[in-house]
Amino acid sequence: FFVFFFVNVLYTQSLSYKLLRIKVKMSAREVAFDFLSSCPFCLVALDPTSGKPIQVNETFEEYMGPFFKFQGYKFADAATEGEKHQGKLLKAIQTIVEESDVGCGNNKITVRNVEMVTLAGEAGLPIRRHFDWTISMSKDDCVLLFGEQCTEVDIEQRAKDSELIDFFQNAPIALHWLSGEGNVIWANQTELDVLGYTQEEYIGKPIMNFCPDEKELVLEIFKQLGSGNAIRDVPVRFRTKHGKIVNLLIDSNVKYDIEGKFAHTRCFIRDDTGRKIREARAQLLLEETKRSIRLLDNFMSRSMHHMKTALHVLQHMCESLSSNLYTKINDGSLNAEDMENLSLLQDSTDHINDVNEMIQDITDLERLDQGHEYELQLGRVDLKSFGLTVIAKAPTTLDNVELALELAGGGPAIIESDVIVLTRILRRLIENAVQATKQGTITLRIGYNEGRCTFTVIDSGPGVNTGDGGVINDGNLPVIFQKYHQQIIPEETLDIDEATDLRQKILDGLSSHRKNGLGIGLATSYHLVLALGGDLRYSSRPGETIFRFSLPLKASLNITTTPLDSQRIVKDVSVTSPPQGTELKLQTLSIEDQPMVEDENALRVAPAKQDIHHNAKPKFSVLVVEDTNAAAKLLCMMLKKLDCSSNRAENGKEALDILRDASSAKFNLILMDLRMPVMDGLEATKVIKSEMKLKIPVIALTGESSLETKQKCEAIGFDGFYTKPLRRVQLKDLVEKLKSSAAYLQTGGGSLDTHREICASTNRINVSNQKRKLSCPDVGFSPIPKRMIASNGLK
Repeated sequence: FFVFFFVNVLYTQSLSYKLLRIKVKMSAREVAFDFLSSCPFCLVALDPTSGKPIQVNETFEEYMGPFFKFQGYKFADAATEGEKHQGKLLKAIQTIVEESDVGCGNNKITVRNVEMVTLAGEAGLPIRRHFDWTISMSKDDCVLLFGEQCTEVDIEQRAKDSELIDFFQNAPIALHWLSGEGNVIWANQTELDVLGYTQEEYIGKPIMNFCPDEKELVLEIFKQLGSGNAIRDVPVRFRTKHGKIVNLLIDSNVKYDIEGKFAHTRCFIRDDTGRKIREARAQLLLEETKRSIRLLDNFMSRSMHHMKTALHVLQHMCESLSSNLYTKINDGSLNAEDMENLSLLQDSTDHINDVNEMIQDITDLERLDQGHEYELQLGRVDLKSFGLTVIAKAPTTLDNVELALELAGGGPAIIESDVIVLTRILRRLIENAVQATKQGTITLRIGYNEGRCTFTVIDSGPGVNTGDGGVINDGNLPVIFQKYHQQIIPEETLDIDEATDLRQKILDGLSSHRKNGLGIGLATSYHLVLALGGDLRYSSRPGETIFRFSLPLKASLNITTTPLDSQRIVKDVSVTSPPQGTELKLQTLSIEDQPMVEDENALRVAPAKQDIHHNAKPKFSVLVVEDTNAAAKLLCMMLKKLDCSSNRAENGKEALDILRDASSAKFNLILMDLRMPVMDGLEATKVIKSEMKLKIPVIALTGESSLETKQKCEAIGFDGFYTKPLRRVQLKDLVEKLKSSAAYLQTGGGSLDTHREICASTNRINVSNQKRKLSCPDVGFSPIPKRMIASNGLK
């Protein structure tokens, strides 16, 4: 026990002695530094193991910079640049430490002309200075460095430094330097203000402390910079002193020393909040555009579904009336008015068929977009007869456009496929070609390619410049096969300007007055070709656009038949289908009812009758600009019953050509449809009013009734606005008001100047009628009871 007690006392005294010795050493070091604080040399004490500064004197902080900027680094690594200077200082420090370990601690080493990066001054901007350093080991095992600045900075140099410091310190952009380890070496006041930190809280700390949730991004940035690449506009999030997250953009590159090694980064940061806001707005606009398209799909599908029943009833009524009129033809009791009615009924039936097909396209396209399979009805298809039928039912082309069927041979004349689907596909492709081709040829080519039956539609139109070459990228259909519009809505975020421009292009495509359809024909064809097992492709250049697809090999295999002929068959545009055909033309029409012809013999009439027409007051003449045959015929029939003559133009360009023709009769009124191919009614009226300076009243007649459309018409100079259908009483009221105008009577019924008061009055009546209809919703278009409308005596 005695021995144990004695040993314990000795150990306790020894431990107390050691603690006292350490305390004495620390007190002695503090006394020494207090004594050397006023020393004119820079003094810094380093930990011999880590090489980091332990304590510095006031002179060091005055010339080198505050102690906190250096205490986290190896002094040689953080305070010097270049292997030449850094190597000299680091080697000298290591030598002193090694000699101290072997008992030779009284040596001193002086390293001269060492280039240092000083962080002194209020701004703390890194400035290079040269120092002579004397290195030794203290008695308490600290490495002491005494530094003396080599040269004095004169007044001129100080002024230059001050100007340079102010330039960087108060720059409108935040700047900082990072060491190779990711520590902040220096930051200007702008960056400190942005983040809210003081120099002590920010400089010398790892950059990760201020953007911890962006660790992987920061590491990737250093990886890029370490590879010698500069970065630009990299978004990163920083945390301010108060915990707020700010979005910043970083531009950075690397400063290399004279030996090409990594010295530090130069980082420029900018506020990214505005870009984030624009990005969010763009994403919202993009999502709203997609939602609008989905709503349009749903609206079209549901609305067209409700229209189908009414259209089918109307179609059967037209066919029944036509059948009754054909019965009169067989009986020989059909008069001229009946013939006009029959032609109108046939055109109306065709128009109803087109609408039914459009409804079917909408329904099928929605189902196919949702991934439903199309049920095919396979059967044998005679390619030549099928091609002739498609060409015969193709839309009417312009006079200088040739429509032809080209059989290329190379396989059997009969294949197995769905003839209805094939007809729908080729009809849509040919309709697209007819709309695009103003002169040249449109060819339907049927042949074989590598044993597969191939259908090709070629036109000589202006071509389609979509920029994608018909290739499917990122799961998106080529632009030309997009429904409603020819724009691809990307999944990724767009810039707000790009998103706005995309939405405007879609709106312009949907509201284009030059497009008769809904813009779904090519989209429907694409999906129907997929249902047949093919792939619809296209290529285009100025003067040639080609759509082509091939059926699977099984469509033409195991069918023993004669080979397909090789021949070219051109459609005779002078012989049209019955609704517009010459076989319905009556031979009993009077001279007055005959259309104007250029045949000299047809103009030879009795002189007395010719004089009567010459002296008679000219008929009120109306130019009907309407692309739909049924609507145009109906208007002409109504005008004829009002004792008016009429001419018809199928589009705005044709109307301008008629008006420019000096030999054509003067017109007293123009009824202008708005949505037409080639040139719409808005553009045509703008030319009539602004360029040609004609004073003929132009009345808008359209199926659209939006306020925006009315404002466009008013701005262009339309003299009136009517929505379809134009009722006979409205047309009669308009014509009678114009006929009774002073200008028309004074000129003997000739050309009529514009009288806006008449058109304004007519528009007021039209608006009044609209209000009256709204106030009597149960009676349809008129407040007159339906049973009275059906009476025989009511016109």
